[in-house]
Amino acid sequence: MDKNNHEFIRSNYDVLIRFFKSETDHSGLLPLHWHQSIEIIYVLTGTVTFTVDSRTFTVNPHEIFIIPSNVIHSDTHTQNQAYVIQIPLKFFHNLGINAENWEIDFQKLKHTNDLSFFTHFDHLYQIYQAKATGYVLAFYAILLILIQQLYVQNIITDKETITVNNAQLIELIKFINVHFMEKITVNTLAERFGYNPNYLSRKFKLETGHTLISYLYSLRLKQAYQLLVDSNDSIQSIFKSVGLSNNQTTYQYFKKIYGTSPLNIRNSQHKDTLQ
Repeated sequence: MDKNNHEFIRSNYDVLIRFFKSETDHSGLLPLHWHQSIEIIYVLTGTVTFTVDSRTFTVNPHEIFIIPSNVIHSDTHTQNQAYVIQIPLKFFHNLGINAENWEIDFQKLKHTNDLSFFTHFDHLYQIYQAKATGYVLAFYAILLILIQQLYVQNIITDKETITVNNAQLIELIKFINVHFMEKITVNTLAERFGYNPNYLSRKFKLETGHTLISYLYSLRLKQAYQLLVDSNDSIQSIFKSVGLSNNQTTYQYFKKIYGTSPLNIRNSQHKDTLQ
């Protein structure tokens, strides 16, 4: 499965989960994807806006967010720092816990004010960085306390397993994430996947929180941003190469996502190179 669609969780080999401190120095986006893990994010600085099951949640500094397994989601973010814990379902299975049926109470999660939640993240980071004797056991002890507190106070109801419609939507997203630089329209997608164009547009918006057009633009702009940073090609040639043909709309979307113009990104990159 393509890495742009399903996110494979590569565990820290010693503790069997993925735990890291994320530091992003610019605004950006992460396209629609999903993974077979429970993801817990603690934002330290900046903001991250998640779209999960077509619902949008803005997470500010010193707030926690949780993403269930096998749920299609995306995010946009400002410059930020965050702790990220990604726990594969197998970790829970080994404990006799059926975590794939977890569903999050986002309302309770938003109003979490238990300071011990936040200190657990710092403690986990300190334990893992120091790697003193017995650190794996200490790491698990803190992690399980964190999960237990979140379970009791903020989550859990069972959810239904993936439906046929969701499976079809996943195939559609996989195709878009691979072929987004090609000439894709709602009509061509509808024909390929056997939908009425109007129905497909409504369904995609309802299930993901994105319109098909805005999602295509976001993928193309993400690629354009990388080319602005990594190449000396002209802005117009970059836009053309990734399938962006409407300059006015392109500049509007770019400013909305990255908070500045393509020219400013290019000039900033050249300035950093000269220093």
